[in-house]
Amino acid sequence: MPGILRLEGIELSVTLGILPEETLAPRLVKLDIECGGDWSPGSPPLIDYREISDAVSGLSGFEYGLLEDLVSDVAHTLDRLRPGLGWRVTAVKPCPALSLRVDRAVFTWGGG
Repeated sequence: MPGILRLEGIELSVTLGILPEETLAPRLVKLDIECGGDWSPGSPPLIDYREISDAVSGLSGFEYGLLEDLVSDVAHTLDRLRPGLGWRVTAVKPCPALSLRVDRAVFTWGGG
């Protein structure tokens, strides 16, 4: 039976942006990671939380120009770790540097 497991609000510290003021220091970006696959009562867990956390933490400190590049890197890291699962990754960049006040920029990539 198909099931979805979602890990929400994972905080990753990366340098993110293309403007000079965005690249001065790392920022916390929140990630939501969703994993879809077959599961039934009594089956082993769909994923191991620690395994996912450890894989994603390996990207901490990296520099990304675009939010999309970060999401792609996270998704490919997860797919290499556990191929065949339907991964969906959402990243939230708080307060992007724009002429108008914007709370956050959000990008979601779903693969599978």
